[in-house]
Amino acid sequence: MSEKQIQDLHKILTEINVVPDGSYMPRWQEDFTCRVWVKDALEKLREKGWIANVNVAHVEEEARRGAIAAVTTRVREVYQSEACL
Repeated sequence: MSEKQIQDLHKILTEINVVPDGSYMPRWQEDFTCRVWVKDALEKLREKGWIANVNVAHVEEEARRGAIAAVTTRVREVYQSEACL
């Protein structure tokens, strides 16, 4: 990854709003959390062409299943999202 690409990516991610009071986010129909920030980040990266046209809800469900598996098995893994294959 080039320095310009890193700077572009940094700019995209740092421009995503953080809502410190946890206000309601109409786009996601829920209060702001770090999970909502990640959903916003995925959408911005998709809009800017950094990632494929992914279904954010699908990625969220994959992450939830991975978290449950990690708690259950006590094994943490890094894997590629099925939505991004």
